[in-house]
Amino acid sequence: MKIELAPLEGVTGHVYRKTFAEYYGGIDHYFTPFLNTGKLSGKFKTEVLPEKNPAAPLTPQILEHNPEIFLRIVQGIQALGYEEVNLNLGCPSKTVVNKGRGAGSFKVMDQVEKDLEGIFSKCPLKVSIKCRIGYQAPENTEEEGLQEAWINQTERMLNIFKQYPVSELIVHPRFGTEFYTGHARMEVFKKITEYVTGIPLTYNGDLNSVEDVKRLQEIVPVGNAFAGDIMIGRGAIANPRLAGKLQREFNAGAGQSTLNAGQGTLNAGIPGQDDSNWRKQFREFHKALVEGYLADYSGERPVVEKMKELWFYWGEFDNAIFLQGASSEKKTLVDKFVKEIRKSKSLAEYQANAGAIMSL
Repeated sequence: MKIELAPLEGVTGHVYRKTFAEYYGGIDHYFTPFLNTGKLSGKFKTEVLPEKNPAAPLTPQILEHNPEIFLRIVQGIQALGYEEVNLNLGCPSKTVVNKGRGAGSFKVMDQVEKDLEGIFSKCPLKVSIKCRIGYQAPENTEEEGLQEAWINQTERMLNIFKQYPVSELIVHPRFGTEFYTGHARMEVFKKITEYVTGIPLTYNGDLNSVEDVKRLQEIVPVGNAFAGDIMIGRGAIANPRLAGKLQREFNAGAGQSTLNAGQGTLNAGIPGQDDSNWRKQFREFHKALVEGYLADYSGERPVVEKMKELWFYWGEFDNAIFLQGASSEKKTLVDKFVKEIRKSKSLAEYQANAGAIMSL
């Protein structure tokens, strides 16, 4: 089972990927947050520079499906030695969707079909695609409504994909209008595995624990183009030890993934193996992240803002590392200090509040 890390805009940039790989690892394949400029320069070029990305294999992700712009970006990516790019047809952000990009591509499928012809006929690199199962969630979410959405959105887009040599199709089985609400529809992904036979498939969505992956395996058996590969995202940020736990549970002895299991002295070998040492491991990870952002940004303020965003995952998300197994009293204290972190205006103030949580 291959384990990939989902690209999260503003979170999984090159500093985060490098630091995560050093202290936790367990990821077989990384993706950059989407590049959405017609020219590979500035921060977008920095994001994909090989020297900034010493971790596991990395695939740059492109948001734009206009062939001219897409191929212009590819030109710069190819010059850096990459062999594959990923096309984002799944981002649910309204600003993206309103331009017919990301999940909004399902609103302009005729145009997408034309654009993919232009991309695949000229792109010198392999192209994978990340998508949702449609844009507009049906009002009737029972079987009848989902079947109509399947015919009008999911099946129609899959038929477009099947015309081209897509190297990998990563599916998050939610509709764009759902953002991250409700639950990912594993049963719809199962239907996709039965419908698509010529494109390697990867599942993405609501995989926040070993139990979640076991449930996926019960619902969606390996077969056809689905080899059991998964992409984890928000759950892996909230609990950085998740990827290592999944490797131990599902790939132990399989001869796969151990090379990407983290190089940090706190977790030599398979990440997160010593459960008693997780707090020290996280402190070192946190320290390295702050230092990495300080070296990458100008001034302290953007570093503080970046770290504030991460504490939503570490202290508030469903499987947040500081909430697992915590008493109600501890959860109250974590919540208190996360709120203080949000108010932090200086790095010293931030460090004091973050340190308070890490000491609980």
